[in-house]
Amino acid sequence: MNLKDSTADDFKMLVQAARPTLFSATSRPELITSLVFANLMSERLWSASRQIAGSSSASPSGKRPAEMLARIHKFVNGRFYHARPLEFARIYGLHEREYIADVADLEANDYAMGILARGFEQRMGKVSWAPMLLEFLKMGLFPEYVYPTMDVILAHRPLLSDLPGKPLGMTSCADECILIASLALALQCCNLDDIILLGSPFHYSLFLFPEGGEGFWFNAKREFFEAGSWKALHGGGSGGNAKQAFEERMLIFDRVITPRGHAVFPFKKSTLSRVEVHALLEKMNRFLGMEL
Repeated sequence: MNLKDSTADDFKMLVQAARPTLFSATSRPELITSLVFANLMSERLWSASRQIAGSSSASPSGKRPAEMLARIHKFVNGRFYHARPLEFARIYGLHEREYIADVADLEANDYAMGILARGFEQRMGKVSWAPMLLEFLKMGLFPEYVYPTMDVILAHRPLLSDLPGKPLGMTSCADECILIASLALALQCCNLDDIILLGSPFHYSLFLFPEGGEGFWFNAKREFFEAGSWKALHGGGSGGNAKQAFEERMLIFDRVITPRGHAVFPFKKSTLSRVEVHALLEKMNRFLGMEL
């Protein structure tokens, strides 16, 4: 890559970092973790962390990570609305393939749309909007999923005033993982090196592995598992039972993303060493009781 190409690529990265989306994060997974850092510069994020910690005189670091992470999960699950695809389209519009000129962006678009189509084909009969989204994908269209910071999520609160519970904002699975990771850092539940996102353009989940513990898994805001509760769910028997329970939650995964770097398996594209990727997979395998 010459200097001109490098400068253009850096500029494109800055533009995408200002407004990360499902499609831009497909080719640039580091946009996901950049949002964690952006959230940590937000007073609204720190205000939420103080609300979660409550009035206890004990510092967050003095509490067991499991207790504080359960509080974080309760806050994100209870105060944010997991929006449906067409609700994202109402706010952000549609992503349209026909207007993509850049070859690399077009390749990333087609890859992401292929993953989304596979995911919704597997959800046929389970979610009512799957057939409509498959038709959208055939036309090169999809609701635009923008991955915002905490401040932008909260700015959309007035648009949700008709919903019960008066949610603070609307979120996708990626947003929820980013929020939980940001709050976990703010509340000293973990370090940067303890964070692993596992997922694909279709769905993201979050693993946290604080030192001295067996780890935690957030299926976005839907579910929160400690090692014991996950084992109890799948019965703790054969790896097949664990695999079935896992696949019910993660239909497709193609990447791991950490603050240190990422790996996208189908493309053998990684900013992490092979040793680092293996160590990440081993942590998740031990927690899940199966081989990813």
